Amino acid sequence: MTNCPPRSSPDCAGICNGSSLLDCAGECYNPVYNLPPHVHDCALECHDIDTIPPHFLNSLGQCISNDDVCPPSPSPRPRKRSDEMTICQRPIHLWVLLILLIAMAFLVFINEKNNKKL
Repeated sequence: MTNCPPRSSPDCAGICNGSSLLDCAGECYNPVYNLPPHVHDCALECHDIDTIPPHFLNSLGQCISNDDVCPPSPSPRPRKRSDEMTICQRPIHLWVLLILLIAMAFLVFINEKNNKKL
């Protein structure tokens, strides 16, 4: 359970002061980790997150601006770039794959050259 200061209770994502967001279906999102696909503006109209309005409702039903959505204090450990990448996306593996591809092309070239001599 989140310990919040007096007169402040945790919202649906356990954040004090209600900076988490609800999507239009009522699902709770912690904006530090991910954003909902849709949000309600202060007039209760649903908007796609790509066209997010300047003011929208937080999980406590308060009208807030984009600037008010910030990480809770204390913030979680920063994510490393490697946390977001799969093994195939890491640069070292791309270089290894490129080298293997070049080696295979070279072997095919040598094989074709030897076949022409026969």
